[in-house]
Parts: sequence; C-alpha cells; structure tokens
Amino acid sequence: MNIYQNKKTLLYLVISITCLLLANNSYSQFEEIHTQPDNSHKRAYSNRWKCNHGFKMVNGKCSNIIIPQNAYLKSYGNDWECRRGFKKNNELCTQINIPTNAYLTESQYGNGWKCIRGFKENQMQCIKIDLPENALLFDSSYGLGWECAQGYKKIRGKCIEPTIPKNGYASYTKYGKGWACYRGYKEGKNSCNKIQIPVDAFLATNNENWLCRRGYGRKNDLCKKIILTQNSYLSDSGNSWKCERGFKKSDDKCLAINIPVNAHISRSGNTWNCNSGFEQQKGLCNKNNTHK
Repeated sequence: MNIYQNKKTLLYLVISITCLLLANNSYSQFEEIHTQPDNSHKRAYSNRWKCNHGFKMVNGKCSNIIIPQNAYLKSYGNDWECRRGFKKNNELCTQINIPTNAYLTESQYGNGWKCIRGFKENQMQCIKIDLPENALLFDSSYGLGWECAQGYKKIRGKCIEPTIPKNGYASYTKYGKGWACYRGYKEGKNSCNKIQIPVDAFLATNNENWLCRRGYGRKNDLCKKIILTQNSYLSDSGNSWKCERGFKKSDDKCLAINIPVNAHISRSGNTWNCNSGFEQQKGLCNKNNTHK
C-alpha cells in the first residue's frame, strides 16, 4: 500500500512540474511577442520575431541599414555589399585600383583583382613571368609561375634535360633526378647497377632488393635451403621455421616444453604460464598465498 501511495505522489509531482513549465513557456512566448520592436515582423509558425527587409538587429532593436555609395542591399535584406569594382572598407565602398595586366575578380576578399596569364603579382603590380626555355606557364599565387615540361628538371632557374644513364629511363616527375632504373637495376649516384640475384631467389616488387623463394632462408648474400627438423614447420613467409605448439626452439631443433604441475601452455604455444592462483618461482608454480 505504501508503494502505491509513493508512486501516486511521484506522479502528482511530475504533473505539477510539467504544468509549471508549460505555463512559464507560454509566458515567455508572450513576452517575446509583447516586446517586439518596431520595423519587425513575427516569424511564420513561431512566436519569435525578425527585423523587416532593410533593417538589422542592433542592441535589441531593428535599425535602418545605411547603404553607402556604390553598394546595394543583399537579397536577405539584413546587410549590404559593395558593387563590382569596389570593396568594403569599414562602412564605405572604395574603388579597387586594378594594375596593368590584371582583371577584376568576384571575391570580396583580398585585392579584388588577379594578374592575367603570363604575369604574376609583385608589390601590388603584375610583372611579366620570365619563362625559360622548355618551361610551361603554371597558374599559382606562389612560386615562379612556371614549371618545366615533361622530361626536363628545374636546375638553377632553368629547365635542363637530365642525363639518363644506361638501363634507365625518364621518370617525368617534379622531384628526384628525373630518371629511374629499369626493373632488375638499382639506382646509384649517376648510374643504374644490375641487382645480383642469387640462386633460389627472385626480384622483390619494389625493384630494390631480392627475396629467397619459399623453403629457403637468407644468409649473407645467398639463399640456403631450410632443413625442417622433427616438430617444426615453415613460417607464413616461407623463409624461416617455427616449432609446433608444445615445443620451443633450441639451436636448430624443437624440444618439448616441460610443463610443471599447476601450469599450462601459453597462447604462443612455445612457453608455459602458471594457472590462476599460482605464481612462478624457480621454474615451478607455487600457490599464491595472497590469492583468495
């Protein structure tokens, strides 16, 4: 019976609080409408208000937007924008001074102009780009304004055709030497050196080294056949060997793991751990007195 009365009391409190909140919300909404300033209108489907077209919020009131010369009211009606050829400077629209060999841009930020192709900005002027032989114009606000054509490298402000060594080819990249070595050759200082691949090996995909084929392991510069002993197997790479579960490596053999009482083989399978409640001491698993 007491439980029922407690539930009933709790329900009454929830209903009372909800009614208070609703009443308070209605009062707030009324205040929003009641304090609506001049030159504003009520928003659709809301008790809030908004300044009329051509007015903007200033200190809780709707003030008339003063549009300076060479400006126009934005489509939303809450601010103004300078017309083409002018840019905003505090509360005025100042004319954009376009240097020779430049044109107006649509951006309201920055200079308001951009140099025509073949020229670059320098101290608010457009200067002609000095294009070296075997170079192409490159549209960028930074840098020289040009890049070397394919097959040429930028060296001391010029586009030079790189000297490609024997067994090499033009790489057509911006960075590096401008050439690369054919497969089977490794890049030297100014040469492509043949990669010496031993017996039972093959060239790696990166063209930088060689790998032993499966069943062989690398030893110095040779590939030696892997001799599997009892209770061993090839690793996933195929270039080394592992011991089966319950055995551990000892030189070139796999020896059985001696598991003491109250111990079990670990997850790796090549060692052991003490059971819960026991701790390792001198190769044995003794009961942990602190364990309950």
